[in-house]
Amino acid sequence: MRPSGARPNPPGSAPTREVPAAPTPRSSPEPSRIFTAEYKQRVLAEADKAKEESGGIGALLRREGLYSSHLVTWRHERAAGILHALTPQRGIAATKR
Repeated sequence: MRPSGARPNPPGSAPTREVPAAPTPRSSPEPSRIFTAEYKQRVLAEADKAKEESGGIGALLRREGLYSSHLVTWRHERAAGILHALTPQRGIAATKR
């Protein structure tokens, strides 16, 4: 069947087929986000408050664009008293031998 408004094939010509569009190339993946210690502590404080209401943590995660695994990791670091771990670490500089 032809879509409405499509032109009929001229007499004696082969029927036409729609050719699917070529997929658009994806851009390079987004770089990893780096979270500051202050941001992590603020989100953890909000998550602690959000436990009180139903769906509060889910709303927080959606708003901030985070995964629940972020909270799990940050809570472990906070419980271990590792403020240093809450601070983002850049790549280790190469050492000369």
